[in-house]
Amino acid sequence: MQKKFLSNLLITLLTNLVVKPFWIFGIDRTVQNQLGPDQYGKYVTLFTLSLLLSTLLDLGINNYNATSLAKNPKRLQTQFGSLLLIKGGFALVYFTATLAIGWLYGFGSDALVLLAWMAANQILAYVSTFMRSTLTGLQQYRKEAWISSVDRLTMSIAGILLLWYTLTPMSIQTFVWIQTVGYATAMLVSTLATLPYVQSIGLKLSFAHISSMLKAAFPYALLALLMVLYTKANCQCQLRKRYLCPRHSFSGGCQYVCRNGEHIAITHVCVY
Repeated sequence: MQKKFLSNLLITLLTNLVVKPFWIFGIDRTVQNQLGPDQYGKYVTLFTLSLLLSTLLDLGINNYNATSLAKNPKRLQTQFGSLLLIKGGFALVYFTATLAIGWLYGFGSDALVLLAWMAANQILAYVSTFMRSTLTGLQQYRKEAWISSVDRLTMSIAGILLLWYTLTPMSIQTFVWIQTVGYATAMLVSTLATLPYVQSIGLKLSFAHISSMLKAAFPYALLALLMVLYTKANCQCQLRKRYLCPRHSFSGGCQYVCRNGEHIAITHVCVY
């Protein structure tokens, strides 16, 4: 058992050490240089906003799912569908709330469309992590280890094809679509890997059943909330109603706002 755990841990480390650094330093950095500080700054601002409410997509359900299945794998047949339904409801709340915040800030239609795509990407990513938590609970560590890098691997391949082979000019929209392809592929692969273990998708819509599951997941939800507050509380997303106004310029993590004829730099540091 220990040998199996260590071998799977080694696979996870190797896949993440190879794939994710290449995505960050090879693809993301190249895109940042091509877009320039103004355009990439807009992307970072919207991406940060899509992350701020992302805790609604989990609320500890993934940790609860993995822990409960590790204790009793037979629970998969009774809780899988219900947890998926709960996550679907939270995903709808998250998507609506994120777009509502963007609309309240006065984002234009182009910015709202980008924000919607980024919010959809977050939903795809969290569906994939839910499927992976099921595999973890069933002690299918090797499958989970390989699937953990599918999203970044797909994004990296798409980025290589666009940046160095087709020489397609990069835009924020294209960069977001690349991520959509990666997250959708990871969701599809993780779902196909999980479904063979699900004999039936039991859906219990009773309030008492859903309430009991949420109460059981509350400690994990509290942990997730505290982690979000710790890592993202310093995200100063200074979003203004004239987001696409020429008087607003973005440079990396800084937003320059024209106020009373003076350009004031508002710096924010986002850890995500």
